[in-house]
Amino acid sequence: MKYSSLITQIINGLLIVLSFLWTFIFIQHSGSLTWKGIKLVTQSNWLGVFSTWTGLVAFTLFVLKARQKKHSHLFQSRPTKRIFQYVYFHHILFGVTTFFTALAHGIYFLLHFNDDIWKVASGWIGLACLAALVLVGIRMIKKEKKRKVLQIHRWLGILFTFSVFLHAGGWQVTFLLFITMVFIGIIIIKKVKTYLLR
Repeated sequence: MKYSSLITQIINGLLIVLSFLWTFIFIQHSGSLTWKGIKLVTQSNWLGVFSTWTGLVAFTLFVLKARQKKHSHLFQSRPTKRIFQYVYFHHILFGVTTFFTALAHGIYFLLHFNDDIWKVASGWIGLACLAALVLVGIRMIKKEKKRKVLQIHRWLGILFTFSVFLHAGGWQVTFLLFITMVFIGIIIIKKVKTYLLR
């Protein structure tokens, strides 16, 4: 856990630094499509991919907590417990990395107009959801984790995941749609059970 935590912090730290670096380059060379022979759009797309991956890891905490309530016995095993501890401990770090990589990705397409209006619109809707998600997360850190605030944080996470599904393409769409439907299904089942047990 100690080494995996160190590696995770280094990787996320590098991604955040790269996000700032590429954001600066995107702004400085907004009139150009390349920088020192490197295609800027390629770097922006990679930042978008990294944002998707780190966002999914951060969102895994919600899934694990939902499963823990229903199947607490599964979390007694050492591997499952270690996965949960890893995701729980690094949730904020992955969330911050997701925000900065997504922001850098979005800034490029803000400066370089894209003909695909759907991609642009869904991307900025997703970024707005992510910004709100981060702000609510900061409030949770500073103040007591009230149930209402926690629920808002979770729902914003679902909205962000859904917006990424709308924004992404190819295999990512299929993968994210599946995950989104699973999460929504868990919530619906939980709500129905609560209603029936009244």
